[in-house]
Amino acid sequence: MIKKTLIVALALIFAAAVFLAANENKPAKRPAWMDLERTTERINASELAPSSPASPQQDMELKWQQDPDLTPEGMDVSAFYHPQYGPYVLADDFLCTVTGPILEIHVYGSWYHDYIPLGDDPTAVDFTLSIHADIPADPPQVPYSMPGELLWLGHPPFDVFIHAAGLQEGWFEPPDYYTPWPEGDEVCWEYVFYLNPDDFIQQGTEHEPVIYWLDVQADPFDDDAFFGWKTSIAHWNDDAVWAYGVDGMDLLTWSELRYVPPHPMAGASIDLAFEIWGEELEVRDTVKCEPQGGQNPNHPPTYWYDVTPGNGSPRFDFHVKV
Repeated sequence: MIKKTLIVALALIFAAAVFLAANENKPAKRPAWMDLERTTERINASELAPSSPASPQQDMELKWQQDPDLTPEGMDVSAFYHPQYGPYVLADDFLCTVTGPILEIHVYGSWYHDYIPLGDDPTAVDFTLSIHADIPADPPQVPYSMPGELLWLGHPPFDVFIHAAGLQEGWFEPPDYYTPWPEGDEVCWEYVFYLNPDDFIQQGTEHEPVIYWLDVQADPFDDDAFFGWKTSIAHWNDDAVWAYGVDGMDLLTWSELRYVPPHPMAGASIDLAFEIWGEELEVRDTVKCEPQGGQNPNHPPTYWYDVTPGNGSPRFDFHVKV
């Protein structure tokens, strides 16, 4: 009986080895949507000039920055909803060290083959953005970190600007299809999303930083247009991740993002390009003098020293008798 079990086990191991060897160099399947006959015209990148967002709001600070990779090694990763293809959700993590509201989120991305929605309208798209708590890596049960509890989800208003043109970027569709330029795009767009001050308040501090995750999914008003989130030259913490599904509606199963062949960085971690802008909560110090033990004028007073953030909620206090 033991001999028979051993033979079966060896046979299974051999079959698995044969399967892995046969698929090691198997080319990834090209996504069908890349070969659609489009009714819209491809924009002429040579006629475009970069444009810049308006100056940051007063008292607004840059909280997190991962610049886009605008070299030929840069690429865009499918991050779109489509009724037939996908849908793909992407997420990347960032660190908060200062408590305060997020006011703007900048996302860098491109449109496959530079076919923008309706041919000429980069605003003809609805974006779903969400912020999540962090599930830290804990191998082997959790091999890599990923988004956890949903903390905020919205479809915020936005402006869009041309960040760079004349590029030679490739395209990546998870889990394993990469195609270099000219299959990708030549224009990098900067989408600037505006949040209300009470939409989401980061809770991290310098001494107790907090990791959050940003999810992005685009839903173009044109089934011929496909959006990709741009990779970044900055690498922090774990890889970005991807999932099939609709953000905020489906239970997502996350997989890590890594460059694949024939990309020259095959095997390396992928991070995505975005910025977080916000405001530091104002801290007000107040000192109150109150008598101890009723209205006895002979009893020494107690001084209450309160440190209160700008949202009006007491943070901490201590009392001193004199």
